[in-house]
Amino acid sequence: TASRDFALDHVFANAGTYTVTVTVTNEEGSSSDSLQVQVASAGPQVTVTQNTQPGPHSEGDLIRFDVDIVDSTGKLDTTFNQWSYVVNWGDGKVENFVSIVSRTSSTEAFATISHAYADNGQYNVIVTVTDLDGAASQQTSPLTVGNAAPRITGTSGPNALVEGQLGTFSVSFTDPGSADTHSVSWDWGDSSGNGVGSTAR
Repeated sequence: TASRDFALDHVFANAGTYTVTVTVTNEEGSSSDSLQVQVASAGPQVTVTQNTQPGPHSEGDLIRFDVDIVDSTGKLDTTFNQWSYVVNWGDGKVENFVSIVSRTSSTEAFATISHAYADNGQYNVIVTVTDLDGAASQQTSPLTVGNAAPRITGTSGPNALVEGQLGTFSVSFTDPGSADTHSVSWDWGDSSGNGVGSTAR
């Protein structure tokens, strides 16, 4: 009996369990055999890029990112609810999303996300995308957020005093970095030195 081999390649488009059946036929009849193949999800491909211009970015700025998704399984449909993504902003805040902004084809989509940081520092924005089969892909985008200076919005105090009389002066200011701490320094203009107010937050 002669032994012969025959090979054929195939690419499964979707995850799942498939029964592969092969049949060999000659002029006398045929013989069949089968085996099961478990196909795992390849997972979506995700790319995260900043789309906020111009940089550099400062605390309090609304920083936007584009999330581009390619899902080779072909399960992106018009409902847009077949996958989800989680954004870890790196500052203790984590957000879950289940919607996208637009789709470029049956297997590609993108979303726009945004966030403002309360303090300056180095952050890693981590986006994890999960498809219907439970496969997940992750992309990390490093980000540098600079410090922003406070801005004085008003000062108040007496316009006229008698020498030796106590005068009370105050200042109002804003700071886009809501996690910053502040100290207030006063130059009295009379060579008596600077006055330092209590730390404000």
